[in-house]
Amino acid sequence: IYTDTNGQPLYQKLRMLTVNADGTRKRYKSKSGKMVDAPKFIYRYENNGEWYYGKGGCVDHFLYNAQELVSAETVYICEGEKDANNLNEGLKQLGLFGKRVATSTHDGANGNWAPTYTHQLSGKTIVIFPDSDEVGVAHAKKISDILLQHCNVKIVPLPNTKKGYDVSDYLAEYSTKELLQSVRKVKSNKLTVSGDKYLSDVLTSFDQLPQYTNLIANTGIGKSTATMELLKS
Repeated sequence: IYTDTNGQPLYQKLRMLTVNADGTRKRYKSKSGKMVDAPKFIYRYENNGEWYYGKGGCVDHFLYNAQELVSAETVYICEGEKDANNLNEGLKQLGLFGKRVATSTHDGANGNWAPTYTHQLSGKTIVIFPDSDEVGVAHAKKISDILLQHCNVKIVPLPNTKKGYDVSDYLAEYSTKELLQSVRKVKSNKLTVSGDKYLSDVLTSFDQLPQYTNLIANTGIGKSTATMELLKS
């Protein structure tokens, strides 16, 4: 169920099993090589006690677990709700859920990143777990490039490079604790502002800089003075 930041339900994403003409379940080989039931995802929303297909005009407005994200300090971005659910269950078992929350978008790596998603994550520590395929890696890079202006971001590749390997596959083999340990080994990405920016330039444009910014310039430009002035403001 997707909700807004106050917990108000917006729409449901349902996983339906498809069947062949003879009534047997359709199966296909997943990206990880496993034979699984072929799913079909549908959306529905409730209005005055009646259910309708679709998202009720709420496309791209809120991330999965939007209410829990409000108070979270660290957010783990997965490629699907199943991965987010499995990781959140592990976080609960470790007593970490609340300050740490896993999320996803309604269309995974195939969709666009909405500006409202960035707003919901601004100022938080972000960890992205891409699926082990080209689409997943490219999507993670795109998200990281956007969020770097607002957050501390890490992209953490999963250890198995088999195509389609995801967080759920990892947690079926390893523990949540081991996954979190792998996060600590990866350095955060930070946006760097470089060049000969004088003190007045830095102070004038400071409100336009990303939250995490490195000032790199030649000696005498005013980096230390600028930093001290900004700390006072």
